[in-house]
Amino acid sequence: MKSSLQKARKINTNPNWILDSTWDILCQHWASKEFKIKSMTGKENWASNFGSFLGSLHTCDFITTSQHRYNMVICLLTTFFL
Repeated sequence: MKSSLQKARKINTNPNWILDSTWDILCQHWASKEFKIKSMTGKENWASNFGSFLGSLHTCDFITTSQHRYNMVICLLTTFFL
């Protein structure tokens, strides 16, 4: 559903499964200053990168706790000994 809404928003076309009144409310929300600020923050977070971690700081795939611990140890050791 998220990708369907993103596509509809991008091409600015109301999908047939959303009522016109609901679409109008969504368009008003997407045009609001608050939404634009959140959107910009999300884009910045998506583009962020942190040290030796691969990918975005906030959007990496799910990893186990043990993998996260291992990554943190490697990051700390690399930082400490360099």
